[in-house]
Amino acid sequence: MLTSPSGQLASQKQLKNTLQKLKDLESFIKEKSKAVILGSSLFFTFARDYYDESDKYEEKLKIIDVTLIDMCHMDISDERDWGFIKGINECVKLMESIISIDNKERSLG
Repeated sequence: MLTSPSGQLASQKQLKNTLQKLKDLESFIKEKSKAVILGSSLFFTFARDYYDESDKYEEKLKIIDVTLIDMCHMDISDERDWGFIKGINECVKLMESIISIDNKERSLG
């Protein structure tokens, strides 16, 4: 989903913005959350048709976005939601890996 129909990967700027949003959410859940969220989801949206010309459209729409959804099963707790934190940490690692691989390919390119 991170490539356009023509095979173009989302821009580094878009990937890094998405990574930062994931990190911000992870930080919030680690430091400030007072809830355990059972069965929540991260909802990623991709405007793939705009990747090839993202610089032209990024001010007008969110080309890539991620939002926490499905929070209907929450328990208020002083404990941190370590399962959610582990899951979002894995998403952060995956995004960092994609960015790193793309950087290497661009430098060889």
